Amino acid sequence: MKKIKKVTDGNKFNREKITDIKFGTVIKSNLRCLPQNTRHTNILERCLRSLIGNIDLSILVQDITRTNSYLEESLLSRMSSNDLQISKKYAAEKAVRDREFKGNMIVGIGSGSTVVYVTKCIAETITKINKEAENDGRKSDLNVICIPSSFQAKQLILENNLNLGSLELFPLVDWTIDGADEVDQQNNIIKGGGGCHTQEKILASFSKELYIVGDYTKYSPKLGTSWKKGIPIEVIPVSYVAVKKKIQCCLGGEVLLRMAVMKAGPVITDNSNFIVDWRFPEGIDNWKDIETTIKMIPGVVEVGLFINMAVKVYIGTENDVKLYDYSLSNK
Repeated sequence: MKKIKKVTDGNKFNREKITDIKFGTVIKSNLRCLPQNTRHTNILERCLRSLIGNIDLSILVQDITRTNSYLEESLLSRMSSNDLQISKKYAAEKAVRDREFKGNMIVGIGSGSTVVYVTKCIAETITKINKEAENDGRKSDLNVICIPSSFQAKQLILENNLNLGSLELFPLVDWTIDGADEVDQQNNIIKGGGGCHTQEKILASFSKELYIVGDYTKYSPKLGTSWKKGIPIEVIPVSYVAVKKKIQCCLGGEVLLRMAVMKAGPVITDNSNFIVDWRFPEGIDNWKDIETTIKMIPGVVEVGLFINMAVKVYIGTENDVKLYDYSLSNK
């Protein structure tokens, strides 16, 4: 094999002068540089001709054909991820902008990926109101205290330069905005995919109003339609085996101890407890009774079921927000 003279041109393709080289090696080293919308073999071939010169590409095309489906799946995955982020942002902004900001306010900050947009929008709203007051030559009377539901929420409050408070100092919250793993048409909600549902439920319970935000994958006709990881249950560590067997015996399904990803052993909550996930059987509709039954088991700290707690649910789509108002049905 003869030496290859490699020339780099910013973020463009690696351009190589080739006289004798195995084609498979070239395609594998350069596929990651191909345009994301290059989906068909003939287009890929033309790109590669410009890359390595006017030579026989039959072997390269075979490699391309095998990897073409992977490229399409990767592109669709990136597109889907972008759509989800956009829909989360829309839902968060709509929920915040529907709220009235004035005087002294105590606001609950939930947890999860959508809440990142919530805290940012709250900070922007406060800055805008204060700036308008300054431009009018008056002092703003707005004073917003934010109560976190988790370590993540606390960090978001601090990063956005919001006023940090606690339930010890402010035990009554005006409203809380939080995310969800799944919401069904009857206002039953699964939370706890991020392991924060105990503090989230405490905060929601002491809030006058709870608003849920999420992307279009979160809303389902019934629980378990899209969320397949089960209902999170925080348990005292010493009890997890007994709780697991009790739930499986009384309610069926499968209960799994949630294991950590970047550490050996189980996930540890902000409260130093374990989490088990109950993959429940089909056909359940009496979720309030289910919640009560599980909570009565000794060792259970909290269940990731929020039954009829949300006042409004904001579900973002690619270009809009769907609002589900449960304020009347909750009374």
